[in-house]
Amino acid sequence: MASRWSSSLGGGRQTASPETQRLSELRIVLLGRRGTGKSSSGNTILGREAFKTGRVTVQSEKSQGEVAGRQVTVVRTPGWGWSDSVQETPELVKQEIVRSVSLCPPGPHALLLAIPVGSYSFIERERRSVQEHLELLSERVWRHTIVLFTWGDKLRDTTIEQHIERGGEELQRLVEKCGNRYHVLNNRDRGDGTQVTELLDKIEEMVAGHGGWHITTERNWEMVKRIRQRVKEKKQRDEERKREVDQIRKECEEKEEELKQKMEEEWSRREEELKEKYREREREREEELKQRMEEECSRREEEMKEKRKTLKEEELEKETEESTLPLKKRNSKEHPPGMGLSSRRGSIDSVWSSSSGVSRDSGYSTGSENPRWYLMRWGRQTASPETQRLSELRIVLLGWSGWTGKSLSGNTILGREAFRTELVTEQSEKSQGDVAGRQVTVVDTPGWERYDSVQETPERLKQEIVRSVSLCPPGPHALLLLIPVLGSFTERHGRSVQEHLELLSETVWRHTIVLFTWGDRLGDTTIEQHIERGGEELQRLVEKCGNRYHVLNNRDRSDSTQVTELLDKIEETGRTGDRMAAGEGMKNCKTEKLENWILPSSKSVWSHTSVTPQH
Repeated sequence: MASRWSSSLGGGRQTASPETQRLSELRIVLLGRRGTGKSSSGNTILGREAFKTGRVTVQSEKSQGEVAGRQVTVVRTPGWGWSDSVQETPELVKQEIVRSVSLCPPGPHALLLAIPVGSYSFIERERRSVQEHLELLSERVWRHTIVLFTWGDKLRDTTIEQHIERGGEELQRLVEKCGNRYHVLNNRDRGDGTQVTELLDKIEEMVAGHGGWHITTERNWEMVKRIRQRVKEKKQRDEERKREVDQIRKECEEKEEELKQKMEEEWSRREEELKEKYREREREREEELKQRMEEECSRREEEMKEKRKTLKEEELEKETEESTLPLKKRNSKEHPPGMGLSSRRGSIDSVWSSSSGVSRDSGYSTGSENPRWYLMRWGRQTASPETQRLSELRIVLLGWSGWTGKSLSGNTILGREAFRTELVTEQSEKSQGDVAGRQVTVVDTPGWERYDSVQETPERLKQEIVRSVSLCPPGPHALLLLIPVLGSFTERHGRSVQEHLELLSETVWRHTIVLFTWGDRLGDTTIEQHIERGGEELQRLVEKCGNRYHVLNNRDRSDSTQVTELLDKIEETGRTGDRMAAGEGMKNCKTEKLENWILPSSKSVWSHTSVTPQH
């Protein structure tokens, strides 16, 4: 019987004995580089989708099935790179190649080396790569190997022998090394069952030629153990290096933390020194102002005593003149009964006590407030809740430099382009206009840097902030502290805001409203939700301002209600804030800080104050 194997390569034909006993079981291992169609070939042999295709195989996997009356086991292996040497192939891939033999104990009958049919030449480097990877199993592996040409549909009218002949010397050497055993498989035509049965017959004939022997697994198992040992040692080395890196990182972090702690301690110490110096200067200024104010109070009291004395003399003189008139004429004078000397003196005393808040005899505050704030009490009157709408409002805008939108907010309030927005504001500037039936004065101020302390702010800017109060005499009704709804508000921001506002007065918060700008960025969020989410520092600032706040959308100036509501809030602040007369505004902003920067030392503090006791 002529063999169904033929070769034109001079390798000689092999004769298959017709008496070869058919095997009831066949065990096959598919080997080859990546992308040669090992998974598709396994599916074609088993006649079903036993292996997933279209993805890279990462470990050896076996599947079984009955094919042409035989129990067939097929093991698919991961592939190596196209022309990679065995040294370039990852250890895990080599381990899986060796392990594949142990997946079909006691060992495979045949190794099918998948080589795709193509137009390229099979070069020496590729043949050497195939040889090195197959000899991972054994140097005698070639006795059990058949070359399986895949993608057989691409041969078309060319025979496989012609393809081998044209494939070049290296391909021919590989086929000869496999004992001129080869087969063609068309994985696109699985309906052709003869191509699989012929392959199984060739495997049986090869096994018969070896006396029924198959590849043994003992040597391969030793090789697997050696590869695993190398992988384990490599893993241990990697872990050791990782521990060393972790130790170095830990030491660096500890040193960094130690340095950070030292820097924080040094900063705290310097900050405390600066605070102590600041407190000392404040005490000196307070004592100086207290002394000057006590002297001024004494002088004013003397003036009032002189005025009372003059009034008394005038009353006596008038009574003397009236006593010389006829009785009927005296009774016809147009003044109510009881309005004699004593009642008029009471009226004077009432004016004194209500306007100054200072005891007539002692010269000190009748309340519990510090004498430092006497200057704030001149001209205070009690405002009734039914006070009529103010005809004039005076406003000062304060805030960070740049993107808080002070100039833009001033324009929105006044309803016109009163302040230039394209330039950085360098000095305080005021503008006026008629808004909702009121005469409104707005003072725009230069801003400080959002993180700067008051010590870091240039003296010129601090002078302009303090000077802003004097631009709207006798003083502003409200300060609008501008905070954009963008970004976070940290403790450092809060400290910077507090230090700069208290350049005017430590009680400035009673007359301050937080004006949230960029209101259009809130979207569906309410301002209360924004304050809640803004964190503890923002909430603390709003509480410090008596929970007075307002939102302004400078992009929508057509919404006039946002301005009228703001003016109503300012009026309400003026009426309720510390019993302040709505028309008096922030006269008390002229504290010792204002005096030190604005008032010349050669003049009396009262000569620079527009506030006078009301009679």
